[in-house]
Amino acid sequence: MKKSIQSTVYVIFVIVTFITLAKSFMVYENPFSFYENPLVWLALIGFVLVVVLKEVVNVLAIKRATELQNEKDGIVPNQVMLGFKNY
Repeated sequence: MKKSIQSTVYVIFVIVTFITLAKSFMVYENPFSFYENPLVWLALIGFVLVVVLKEVVNVLAIKRATELQNEKDGIVPNQVMLGFKNY
């Protein structure tokens, strides 16, 4: 239940932010000028960072959950040191 609420909030955030940025780009005469409207570009960079960081957290969470499930099931991966063979 908590996961679905979190995902719903994330999707709403992405949609609202995208629409807001699109409207703010349409308002300016030269929307791609950083000097004319730096706040729009900072918002765009912040939006991209939030999306990327959320995906990084998702990948790390899935990796950790897989490790915990493997540990629970008794599956231990081979730990090989670089350059050395386990005998």
